[in-house]
Amino acid sequence: MKVRLNNVGVIKECEVEFNQGVTIIIGSSGSGKSTLMRSIYNMATNGFNDCDISFGKNTMKVFIDCDGNTVEYIRSIKTKGDR
Repeated sequence: MKVRLNNVGVIKECEVEFNQGVTIIIGSSGSGKSTLMRSIYNMATNGFNDCDISFGKNTMKVFIDCDGNTVEYIRSIKTKGDR
Protein backbone atom coordinates (compact mmCIF):
# COMPACT_ATOMS: atom_id res chain seq x y z
CA MET A 1 0.00 0.00 0.00
CA LYS A 2 1.26 3.47 -0.87
CA VAL A 3 0.04 6.67 0.80
CA ARG A 4 0.70 10.16 -0.53
CA LEU A 5 -0.20 13.36 1.36
CA ASN A 6 -0.10 16.99 0.26
CA ASN A 7 -0.85 19.88 2.65
CA VAL A 8 -2.34 17.71 5.39
CA GLY A 9 -1.69 19.10 8.87
CA VAL A 10 2.05 19.54 9.41
CA ILE A 11 2.87 17.50 6.29
CA LYS A 12 3.62 19.56 3.19
CA GLU A 13 4.34 16.55 1.01
CA CYS A 14 4.93 12.91 1.90
CA GLU A 15 4.87 9.51 0.23
CA VAL A 16 5.10 6.30 2.25
CA GLU A 17 5.01 2.74 0.97
CA PHE A 18 3.95 0.04 3.40
CA ASN A 19 5.28 -3.44 2.61
CA GLN A 20 3.98 -6.73 3.96
CA GLY A 21 4.83 -7.37 7.56
CA VAL A 22 5.33 -4.89 10.34
CA THR A 23 6.00 -1.20 9.68
CA ILE A 24 7.38 1.01 12.41
CA ILE A 25 7.00 4.76 12.02
CA ILE A 26 9.45 6.85 14.03
CA GLY A 27 10.13 10.57 14.13
CA SER A 28 10.45 13.52 16.41
CA SER A 29 7.49 15.17 18.07
CA GLY A 30 5.41 17.16 15.59
CA SER A 31 6.90 15.50 12.50
CA GLY A 32 3.58 14.10 11.21
CA LYS A 33 3.44 10.48 12.41
CA SER A 34 -0.06 10.86 13.82
CA THR A 35 -1.14 12.95 10.83
CA LEU A 36 -0.13 10.10 8.52
CA MET A 37 -2.02 7.49 10.53
CA ARG A 38 -5.05 9.74 11.03
CA SER A 39 -5.16 10.37 7.26
CA ILE A 40 -5.37 6.64 6.56
CA TYR A 41 -8.16 6.32 9.14
CA ASN A 42 -10.00 9.35 7.76
CA MET A 43 -9.88 7.92 4.24
CA ALA A 44 -11.61 4.79 5.53
CA THR A 45 -14.25 6.72 7.49
CA ASN A 46 -14.63 9.91 5.41
CA GLY A 47 -13.65 11.80 8.54
CA PHE A 48 -11.71 14.75 7.09
CA ASN A 49 -12.68 18.36 7.80
CA ASP A 50 -11.32 21.80 6.97
CA CYS A 51 -9.05 21.74 10.04
CA ASP A 52 -7.01 18.95 8.40
CA ILE A 53 -5.77 21.34 5.69
CA SER A 54 -2.29 22.73 6.40
CA PHE A 55 -2.25 26.24 7.85
CA GLY A 56 -2.05 28.86 5.10
CA LYS A 57 -3.09 26.43 2.34
CA ASN A 58 -6.41 26.14 0.52
CA THR A 59 -6.29 22.53 -0.68
CA MET A 60 -5.22 19.18 0.72
CA LYS A 61 -4.83 15.91 -1.19
CA VAL A 62 -4.60 12.33 0.02
CA PHE A 63 -3.98 9.36 -2.27
CA ILE A 64 -3.95 5.73 -1.21
CA ASP A 65 -2.96 3.03 -3.67
CA CYS A 66 -3.57 -0.58 -2.71
CA ASP A 67 -2.70 -3.23 -5.27
CA GLY A 68 -3.23 -0.82 -8.19
CA ASN A 69 -6.54 0.54 -6.89
CA THR A 70 -6.18 4.22 -6.09
CA VAL A 71 -8.50 6.25 -3.88
CA GLU A 72 -8.08 10.02 -4.02
CA TYR A 73 -9.44 12.62 -1.61
CA ILE A 74 -9.19 16.34 -2.32
CA ARG A 75 -10.59 18.99 0.00
CA SER A 76 -10.50 22.72 -0.73
CA ILE A 77 -11.65 25.73 1.20
CA LYS A 78 -12.65 29.06 -0.22
CA THR A 79 -10.82 32.14 0.91
CA LYS A 80 -12.05 35.70 0.98
CA GLY A 81 -12.56 36.83 -2.61
CA ASP A 82 -13.05 33.32 -4.05
CA ARG A 83 -16.23 32.78 -6.02
